[in-house]
Amino acid sequence: MSDLKYSKRDVFKSIGRDAKLKEEILERISGQTSSTGLEARTRGLVGSNVDVANDILSGRDVGNPALEAIIEVVGRPVLRIQHDDLNDEDIPTETLQDQLAPNRDTIRQVVRSVGRIEVNGHRRLPWVGTGWVLADDVIVTNRHVAREFGIFTGTTFNFLPGVFGGPMTARVDFREEYGGGEPQEFALDEILFIEPEGGPDLAFLRVDWKDAGDQRHALPLWDDPIDTNRQVAVIGYPAKDTRTNIPTKMDEIFGDIYNVKRFAPGFVIAISDTNGLLTHDCTTLGGNSGSTVLDLGSGKAVALHFAGKEQEANFAVLAPVVGARLSEVRSGSAVTGFGVVPANEVVEEKPSIDEMAGRTGYEPYFLGVNVPLPGMSDVMRADAAPVAGRDDAVLHYTHYSVVMNRARRVAYYAVVNIDGNQLHGIPRGNDKWFFDPRIDAQYQVGNDLYKNNPLDRGHLVRRLDPSWGERRDIAELAVEDSFFYTNCAPQHMTLNRNWWLGLEDYILDNSDEFDLKATVFSGPVFRQDDEAYRGIQIPNEFWKVVVMVKAADAGDEVGQLSATGYVLSQRSLVDDLEFVFGDHQGFQVQLSLVEALTGLDFGNLKDADPLATATDEEAVVGGFAGAAKRAKRLRTYRDIVVSWPRL
Repeated sequence: MSDLKYSKRDVFKSIGRDAKLKEEILERISGQTSSTGLEARTRGLVGSNVDVANDILSGRDVGNPALEAIIEVVGRPVLRIQHDDLNDEDIPTETLQDQLAPNRDTIRQVVRSVGRIEVNGHRRLPWVGTGWVLADDVIVTNRHVAREFGIFTGTTFNFLPGVFGGPMTARVDFREEYGGGEPQEFALDEILFIEPEGGPDLAFLRVDWKDAGDQRHALPLWDDPIDTNRQVAVIGYPAKDTRTNIPTKMDEIFGDIYNVKRFAPGFVIAISDTNGLLTHDCTTLGGNSGSTVLDLGSGKAVALHFAGKEQEANFAVLAPVVGARLSEVRSGSAVTGFGVVPANEVVEEKPSIDEMAGRTGYEPYFLGVNVPLPGMSDVMRADAAPVAGRDDAVLHYTHYSVVMNRARRVAYYAVVNIDGNQLHGIPRGNDKWFFDPRIDAQYQVGNDLYKNNPLDRGHLVRRLDPSWGERRDIAELAVEDSFFYTNCAPQHMTLNRNWWLGLEDYILDNSDEFDLKATVFSGPVFRQDDEAYRGIQIPNEFWKVVVMVKAADAGDEVGQLSATGYVLSQRSLVDDLEFVFGDHQGFQVQLSLVEALTGLDFGNLKDADPLATATDEEAVVGGFAGAAKRAKRLRTYRDIVVSWPRL
């Protein structure tokens, strides 16, 4: 979508809910002083957003809600906050000034109770969203915010391991305003509750008021019926969004100022008491997750903001739902959420062979050069699980392929094509896992292995990696295909949800000189002495090989490959699967070491390995799993070497 241009149509759409403000802006932009006939033209345009909002609230599919969005490009300003108050220079019209003036004392009090949630030890983010004081020592935010640093272990909520060793820590800073100022930070010393998938997007954190005299005002919750077209405001910390379709308008609206506390007025669009949600048109971006939706007149929190769909509607959890959930948490009755499948239980299905027809799988020439499937020894090929209708043992899915080890009942490897130019953000629902009908069920491991323990069904091909395509339905099928048991392996949740999950994110997000395409191979390291658990030998190590090419603006090096190898160990985690929640180790390694550990042959990819020419000062020599090969210990993701050797 190209950048929009200002027009009368834009103005009618974005300010139609406020007649006086409408008159003032119309006069400024078009010189029009009369609104004769304007109501009829506006009603239909505003109604289109209401229709979209009602579709979403009623559960009808309208595409993917992103994490926060700009809804209107005209008439929804975002005001800076300084010294716990609005910056008057940002208020664009006298009408808006008049509307805000009677409520300034209330706004100041609420502003002091909204803070930025910051973390230490996260793999890539210094802060993750917004939170506000709900009651006493309770901060409320979104589930998807709290999951950046917290996890439910089956009995308690814990902080995830950090990249520097030890658990992450979190705090809330009630300042972080434009122009700086002294931080007003308080530790978040306990995760009280993270709502399971399927329930409202909320979480509760305990704040440690280091000085009782500085305790912030708890926002009262709105408990009456909410009217549509009610004036509200969102207070939070919008961050620049690289996913927007209107980047120029975004910079205009925000004045190219991000990551600080902002005040965004707007209106309620639609309400669904059945689903416990409302939609609004306040201007938000990523970072607003967990913001309060404030009723300006009363100073009460109307809702907890959590997501949006650009230029259509923003979404929030109604305040009575938030309040009821907190009461359940305090009473100990909030256990499984809103009928959510428990974390260790999944729905299992087995499609027919006919339903699996047409999958083309991995494309070797996807990067513009040939990156073939890895070679296998005669012994490995003989032990590959036979696939119905094929003689090469390759299982094809949407954008990825797998070869299964029938003795271990886990894949030798999985390989996926990733196209960052065509990615679709497909939200995750309740897990539904599939047995592949094209190989015998005895060669697959189902959910019995993963019940009541810290083992995750660790995706070899991540859920979002194949979620691309010219059409959204292709991406949706690819995501569904990622939930076959052939594409998972038993990984301790500490490994799966930290390094394994974030390794590709870091490489792809921090490799600006590369094209937005990649090929990723993944798999376990099989050892004869791997410990058996419930009849399945649990791998102690997992590996990845990430292959990319130079971007189009890279001069003489266009198309040159980079192939980097990684081994992640969970050896210390699987000694006692019932109790251990410990450390793990990550290494960037030579591809030749991956070959030695797996028996696979990556051919000429080894020539594109930056560690192939590493000096002894750049790599740790020997000492890894008894192999005399170079391996670079990864203490943080920043230790990764991606650039390739000069040939």
